Amino acid sequence: MVSITEVIDDYPEDRLYAIREGFSALAKIKPEHRDEVFRLVSNTMATAASNIDLEPLSDASGLSSSLLRPAVNAVTGIINIASEGDFQVEDFLAAAAGKLFDEVDAPVAAPIVERALSGAQNWRANLARRRLAVETLPAFLSLDVSIDLRFRFAKDKITDATSVLILHVDTDTDGKEIWLQATRGDIQLILDRLTRAARQLEQAEQFYLQHGSARQE
Repeated sequence: MVSITEVIDDYPEDRLYAIREGFSALAKIKPEHRDEVFRLVSNTMATAASNIDLEPLSDASGLSSSLLRPAVNAVTGIINIASEGDFQVEDFLAAAAGKLFDEVDAPVAAPIVERALSGAQNWRANLARRRLAVETLPAFLSLDVSIDLRFRFAKDKITDATSVLILHVDTDTDGKEIWLQATRGDIQLILDRLTRAARQLEQAEQFYLQHGSARQE
């Protein structure tokens, strides 16, 4: 079985640095907000989502996205590493010191590592489900939106105006991006259809849990 020292030593240096920077960010926020960050990452991974929406937590906590983003990266990185095996907390912390977190941030890192290790089996299942979901086709990566206000002019005077949503969909495949514009009515139609699709996805997952998994036993 691979050791935690081997896992960390094989981790890319830029990711190790990002995790260390993330723990420095976590040390700057209140413990209750650290719990919210962990819960946000956990809930996102449970749904196999590709990205984490920081805006609700930023609005609720008053913390900036520039502080929350590295904090999220640290928790995500620790969970990914924890999913690589069945490690003991003491061994993990000893191997991670100075690599995944600085000594000054050890008190912040320890409870996060412990929580990550306690759910290692679930993380492995969630990550495997995510890999299954993004096979074969370009997979959704991120969504950027902005609002335009369009004006109609007649003889140098504004005669009408309307709002337009500008939308950019990015995927995990180079060159497979979509830019489009949509009206408020278009967006409502998209929301309605996506809401229905979300219900159907949940129904399909429940069907598998009740019927498909039973046939494998």
